[in-house]
Amino acid sequence: MEWYSGIKREKDMRFLVDNKVMITALETILMKGKYKKGDSTETRIISEYVYVDGNNNNITLSNANHYCGCSLTINEPVPVAKKMAFIIEAQKAIKYLKTFNGEVSFTFGDSLLMRNGTRQATLPIVTDHPAVNMINRIMEMELEQDMPTIGKTKLETKVVVNSLSLIEAVKGCSAVNTGAYKLNYDGESLKVSSSKRQEGYTSNVPMMTHEGEPSTLVIAQPFHKFINGISILYMRDDSPLYIIGTDRKIVLAPSVELE
Repeated sequence: MEWYSGIKREKDMRFLVDNKVMITALETILMKGKYKKGDSTETRIISEYVYVDGNNNNITLSNANHYCGCSLTINEPVPVAKKMAFIIEAQKAIKYLKTFNGEVSFTFGDSLLMRNGTRQATLPIVTDHPAVNMINRIMEMELEQDMPTIGKTKLETKVVVNSLSLIEAVKGCSAVNTGAYKLNYDGESLKVSSSKRQEGYTSNVPMMTHEGEPSTLVIAQPFHKFINGISILYMRDDSPLYIIGTDRKIVLAPSVELE
């Protein structure tokens, strides 16, 4: 059985983390934004349920649906009592975390107990994640000779960008309101665009470094809600997009071609 395919229950599994740090991490991993729905968009998240994995004084959050898998590691000292994994209803946890201030103790047993000073909140434990296979895939992915393989597909392009530039490009394309974004790397430039009938928007994203084959693909998820800092994009024509950051990674399935 995969570690992430179910909950491993032990007594007194506990970690401490600042409430604001945890809120930010949970909100990021939910990827709330405008998703493609027909010719328009609707606001939603990828999944309400988030894996929390503690090991070696690190906390990693993972989330997924059938089209997207992402993970984020909290990059500050987090005292972890022992290896643990549990699934949290993220939006409920955020609601309670916002009533706390400062360091919060998370204790996992038959339920999840969050303590902050004289305050505490209890949440039920979720036993399974609806997209556990995608979570396993993102957690197990490793680079092979500087280019990753997703399933049986070896990606062919590596582009390094400042996430701020890519975020601004996607935000501009969001004005078209399709929820779909074409990424086109022609060997010399990286362009992000969106179009609908006679409407369209295109932005040229400055690259820090780039190598590999020309690649074009369409992504129908608001991935700009997740990226931060320096991002490494791995691409191939009409194949999954794999993005790695300092403390995060995400795999996004390709969508159909834009009009």
